[in-house]
Amino acid sequence: MLEKLLERHKNPLSWITRLIFLITLCLGVWLHNFLLIVFSIICLATSWFWFPKPKTAFKWSEQLIEAEIEFLQQSLHGCKAMAMTFITILIVMILATFWFHKLLIGLLLVEISLLFQLCWSVFMLKKAKWLITSILIAAIIVVGVLLIIFI
Repeated sequence: MLEKLLERHKNPLSWITRLIFLITLCLGVWLHNFLLIVFSIICLATSWFWFPKPKTAFKWSEQLIEAEIEFLQQSLHGCKAMAMTFITILIVMILATFWFHKLLIGLLLVEISLLFQLCWSVFMLKKAKWLITSILIAAIIVVGVLLIIFI
């Protein structure tokens, strides 16, 4: 069953909707709209298997799935546990800053989390390292531009 769901997760729409629902979650937090927050969390948790298996395999999508599986199959050793704890705290801090309408601090924390993910990808991943790194660099640039605009 999990393999069928992972095949569906290779659909690019699955990846796009995750980003959309992440933005929707931040908007819900910004607006203090609990319905939008709950909706976004449910959608983030389930959207990875909404779409059918793609008719053509996308190499980048398969590489990202392999990297996710690699991460999930690693034992919960000190480094992975610390990273997961750090990311969890960072997400809570990001959402808290948006809750209190501190846009610059929120964007700065997003930038820090992207930089942390970049470092993690470079040093810890074996599969799809350069693909994930290029996506993170693009996201870092976008958030950096937003920081410059709002400063």
